[in-house]
Amino acid sequence: MNTVKKIITKELQGHNKGVSVWIGLIGLLLIQGYFLTLNLMNYSDPFSTPGNWNDGPMTVLLLDSCFLGVLFSPFITISTICLERKENTLEFLLSQPIKASSIILGKLIASTILIFAILSLPTIGIVWLGKFGVIDYGHYLSGLIGLILLSFALSGLGVFISSITENLTAAFSISFPVFLSFWFIGFLENTNTNALLQGLAELGFQKKLANFSEGIVNPENVLYFIFFGLFWFLLTKKTMELKGWK
Repeated sequence: MNTVKKIITKELQGHNKGVSVWIGLIGLLLIQGYFLTLNLMNYSDPFSTPGNWNDGPMTVLLLDSCFLGVLFSPFITISTICLERKENTLEFLLSQPIKASSIILGKLIASTILIFAILSLPTIGIVWLGKFGVIDYGHYLSGLIGLILLSFALSGLGVFISSITENLTAAFSISFPVFLSFWFIGFLENTNTNALLQGLAELGFQKKLANFSEGIVNPENVLYFIFFGLFWFLLTKKTMELKGWK
């Protein structure tokens, strides 16, 4: 466990020194501020009752944060293993008395923490707006639970993609369409398609995250994101073992 903690610390410190993370954070704050302004303008009196605020702008803002996470996460996750392989630092790590599973787990947890921190920071505006009206913090907490589960799921997928290539451009090219496909694949549910495509629609993120954004914590959705992230973690571990990295 101490080894995993050290890897998490190393990963977070490395990202903190990167300019791209801070640029991305500023960009997300500006985008979320723009979305929040638009949402409030669509509600003539958003603070007249708790329902007007909580069921309208807050729900949209939280779901917007989830979508931005899908777009932003590749910048965090694809460099986790890919860049270390390219710079030959991964071989140094693996030459130490450290299990590959510990390296992967540390990178997975670090990515989850960083993505969640970046995505949740813009939503703090909701707390500030509580000064002007009644805020359902249970609803807000539900949205944050959705965000952290999404961060874990995307981190697992991103770390796996990072492990299959040392080319950053290739990793980016793979990550964006794959991440977006899990967001939009749910739309297949509304089409007259065969059973296979209907089944694939169940893998979509959007409908499940919409529930969290509406204040609904469904145990099935919680388990889905947990098992999604664990599946890609185990697949990454297997991939590294096949390459001789035990």
